[in-house]
Amino acid sequence: DFGCAGSRLGTTTRGMCWRGQMLSDLRWPLLLVLAQARFEAHVITDRVLKRAGHLPSHVEMKTALHAIEDVFGYGDAARCGVVAELHETAWKPYEGGDVLPCGKHLATNCTISYHQMHCPEECPYLAPDMHFPCQFSCHTADECAKSNVDLAYADDNFLLCGKCSVTACALCDTESTCTRCHSGFHVNQDGTKCIFNFTSSGWASLVFYVLVGLIVGLVVTAFTYCLRGSRSPNAMENRANLALGLRHRHLAKVQDWDLKSNKKPRIRYPLFVDLAKENILGVGFALFYRSIVFMLVISVISAGFLWNMSAPTAFVHSTRTSISESLAEALAHIDPPKATIPAVIISPLMNCPSQSPLDMTEPLKYFAKWRAYALGLLYGALFAVSAYFVRSQKAWNERFDAKSNTMCDFAILLQGFPESATNEVELKKWAQESVKKSGLPDIEVEGVSVGYNYGDRVDAVDEMTDRFCTAVELEMRKESGMSNDDVEEEWKKLQEMISDDRNKVRGWFEQGELKGTGQVFVCFKSNFDKDTVMEKLKENPRIFEYKDAPIQADVILSEPPDVFWQNLHTKPEEISANEKKALFEVGIWFFGINFIVFIWNKFVVMPYLSAGSSAGGPIVIIQGIIMAIINAIFGGKIWGGAYGAGYHRKDRADVWLFFVNFFITFCNTIFNLALMCYSVLVLQKEQFLRGPGYLDVFSSATNLGQESDVADRVYMMLVPGQLFTGPLNSLLTGTMLNYVLNILWAKMIYVWKCLPDPGLQFIKILLPHAPNSLDKYKITSAERGMSGPSIGLPWDYSSLLLNPFLVFMTFFMISDNCFKLCIYLALACIFNYGWSRFMHLRVQSATFYSTGRLDLVV
Repeated sequence: DFGCAGSRLGTTTRGMCWRGQMLSDLRWPLLLVLAQARFEAHVITDRVLKRAGHLPSHVEMKTALHAIEDVFGYGDAARCGVVAELHETAWKPYEGGDVLPCGKHLATNCTISYHQMHCPEECPYLAPDMHFPCQFSCHTADECAKSNVDLAYADDNFLLCGKCSVTACALCDTESTCTRCHSGFHVNQDGTKCIFNFTSSGWASLVFYVLVGLIVGLVVTAFTYCLRGSRSPNAMENRANLALGLRHRHLAKVQDWDLKSNKKPRIRYPLFVDLAKENILGVGFALFYRSIVFMLVISVISAGFLWNMSAPTAFVHSTRTSISESLAEALAHIDPPKATIPAVIISPLMNCPSQSPLDMTEPLKYFAKWRAYALGLLYGALFAVSAYFVRSQKAWNERFDAKSNTMCDFAILLQGFPESATNEVELKKWAQESVKKSGLPDIEVEGVSVGYNYGDRVDAVDEMTDRFCTAVELEMRKESGMSNDDVEEEWKKLQEMISDDRNKVRGWFEQGELKGTGQVFVCFKSNFDKDTVMEKLKENPRIFEYKDAPIQADVILSEPPDVFWQNLHTKPEEISANEKKALFEVGIWFFGINFIVFIWNKFVVMPYLSAGSSAGGPIVIIQGIIMAIINAIFGGKIWGGAYGAGYHRKDRADVWLFFVNFFITFCNTIFNLALMCYSVLVLQKEQFLRGPGYLDVFSSATNLGQESDVADRVYMMLVPGQLFTGPLNSLLTGTMLNYVLNILWAKMIYVWKCLPDPGLQFIKILLPHAPNSLDKYKITSAERGMSGPSIGLPWDYSSLLLNPFLVFMTFFMISDNCFKLCIYLALACIFNYGWSRFMHLRVQSATFYSTGRLDLVV
């Protein structure tokens, strides 16, 4: 007789179990093939062998039978039994005789089945270990699920703990009916289902169906309004403005502008343009791609070190292979007639004689020792390569700046002026005289630009700018023949408002309301003139003195688009206070969100994990919607904290964004890893409750499966998830979906007007930068609302660091996936290099990174 067993990796059903005669009595061989990975039986027919059409020869049959005998060990039933017993965290030879102890972790050397082991009457059910089929324990029916949460059925026919089809069941009386559920669940009346207590009243389903009903009602109402011919009174103008907004989205992408050309003033850069020769978006943009190449080198080096370090993990790998190569080769020579198709039963115990924990403990310690040496060498090599890379990045930055001409090369920054120094004509004359007095009579000052303190009137300036830009757009439409009466009327109104704006700004200057920030930008005719002045300043720092007060001269690193002009008046102590305030607000949001997540995990996720399942259904959908809204608001808080701190330059805001985003993402990753470890450990409650020794994998091979399981889950999380599908999802959800939805909301409100005004007001909340009116969609609103996501290197750098962190973390685990993860990380670097170029040069809006500050911090 041959017994059957089930595990988390699979199941052997009663119908697949076979009671038969010995192999030598069969007319046609009944091949018993031992699978190394699964506790489930599979039937293999001649269709699998793919050699139909001829009868097996005597030699082929003899070869197959000898292969089976070699693997099974003929007479196995007479020799095998229990060989080891776990005492706390150490394995010792078993000396208990035929009567097996209850609850003890035991190991067998049998290669066919568990039929030779007999548990005592006090605990008659044999429970196979979740990870290693050669290990088991004896339990009562109530305790079957403690050793393996999936084995909740105490099978009286075979005295084995088997798999129950009822999810979250702690004790099954049959394979499909449950007697007792895990904590947090209760069994229904007929015992066919365990119901989650938290949602048993049906509130989650009610909320879900109400949301679905609201969405369906909204869609039906919208279609009804459209079919009745509802239109916005300014539908034509709004549609034209929307088209201009979409065109602005296209023009805001990275373009190679040639203003001298009348035919092609702009073309797209090739996807693989040489960033060392073309200054597209600043040196920071090019340094990012060098960092990707560096990560590729790190991945290749790590893979090279781990190439020969997977052999000692054969103990883990041997439990995961499907069919023995030797038996597969033997089966390839057998092709019996269909009338006598052999059954092939796959069993998990083939390698038990070679997998004794008594024999594996010392090899594991030996492996740990030499793996520690190898990883020490690896990390030493990586540190040396990293130090060299940091130095090369700095040198490359200097070379790039030397051969690239930017606006920074023609100007210097002077600081220390009184706030009343705003007359640009007088300041230019003063700067020219100061340069000549220093002994540089041939250097000519081209002009000066004053940094004004307009922080208290930023909104007014933005409104004036919007009106001016809108008037220019309307004038262009008039000149191109696209004008109408509404456009003409709007243009006239704007001209009157712009005239008032000019008078207001003139009054600011004449009445002395607009003060200076103490900063003046002095521009020279050539970069040579600027470099000459800076060299002279090294000899005499007091070249520039304004009314007997020394003026500090500095090199400009940020291009004008990277300067926050409205913040130039902000003092360092104010910036520091704003940083602390922003960090406090972000911290409150972060801890608040994680408190919600903790409650969710505590009362929903963890009960499901303890029951060997995962949460699902309407409550998960509701939670996903809520968290999406909260995370969107939280993302806005982070962005607002960076751009509201009062930084003078964008590169400092980028650094703030990187640190905050990386910290939050890193913490979330650690939380997910902790939950992942819990989901593995809790499946074997017997091991989990034993104490800290359950992680002592080098003194015992018992817990090796748990550690390997955690590493496998990290592998499945990264491949293809975070490494490959994550970037693709960012395009689908963060770009394409927003693009489609924003166009839809804009047309529903300002073109079709397909809902009552209260419904349109609700939808207007979803449309970015929507105007207050429901009738007119301004050009500026359309341009801002339809703009694409900006190039976000702070977020890209976070992913570039977190993915290698997860890969390198698996190096400390016994897993055969470490080498594969390094290979996949290298492939992901290649993929990310091309994908990032596609996103940056084709999809996202241009953003300048004119300094290497962010890369230096990373």
